[in-house]
Amino acid sequence: MQSATYLFFNEKLKPANDLLLPVANRSFRYGEGCFETMKYREGKIELLDLHLERLFFSMERLQLQRPVFFTKNFFTEAVKQLVQKNNTGTLARIRLVTFGGSNNLFEINHEAANIVIECFPLEQTGWQKEGLRLDFYTDARKSVDQFANIKSNNFLTYCMGAKWAKQQQLDDAILCNNHNAIADTTIANIFIVKDGIVFTPPLSDGCVAGVTRRYLLQRMIAAAIPVQEKSLLKNELESASEVFLTNSIFGIRWVKQIGQNQYSYAFSRKLWQDFFPVP
Repeated sequence: MQSATYLFFNEKLKPANDLLLPVANRSFRYGEGCFETMKYREGKIELLDLHLERLFFSMERLQLQRPVFFTKNFFTEAVKQLVQKNNTGTLARIRLVTFGGSNNLFEINHEAANIVIECFPLEQTGWQKEGLRLDFYTDARKSVDQFANIKSNNFLTYCMGAKWAKQQQLDDAILCNNHNAIADTTIANIFIVKDGIVFTPPLSDGCVAGVTRRYLLQRMIAAAIPVQEKSLLKNELESASEVFLTNSIFGIRWVKQIGQNQYSYAFSRKLWQDFFPVP
């Protein structure tokens, strides 16, 4: 990923290399904080309201105080400045990180959280012609608790799963929870198609509360497409006709292979054609 030249640190536009995170910061020491990854396309941040809703919910759950200056208008103007300063053109990847201050584990931080906004160039992509290759990462499990659905700065399980996938020459890794039910992958939510019905793990199984996941569920329900949130075990992927992934950057990508199982893509491509890019 190309480095950003400028970023926003709280209210200030700064050269990216000037920012130093104190060693005592709670995000550095303990992984406390959360983040959002968004897609900027032709002057608009896709699904912005859903992203901000999730961000503010996550901050409240983590007991991080929202800065007074951080509003929807401030954020959109900051992104416009970054797109111009970093010369990303009409398509960019936006990453917003929020975290607390520098105090010890048992102290409560009463100050407003810090905000970092980054902006990176993004290549234009159409329908993904080659399917993804996945398999199950078994060295770690997703927890099923009130923090499981947050895009947390404590990203160790996903980080190690992504490393494993790279070592195995795979495109991504599937993560399960402590009950052996499928949660998500290292960078996406997962869906399967079986007997004409679309299934995806419920939030109660520990998956990240994906914004694109939520958007697609809403659109499928509105279009009367049979869809269910349901706990999924490994054998149900083996009998599925299609498997696809969703996230805010690529929308939908279809899965060609998991282990020895092969999948097609006609239904997931139709979803991509009907609902992406986001209007």
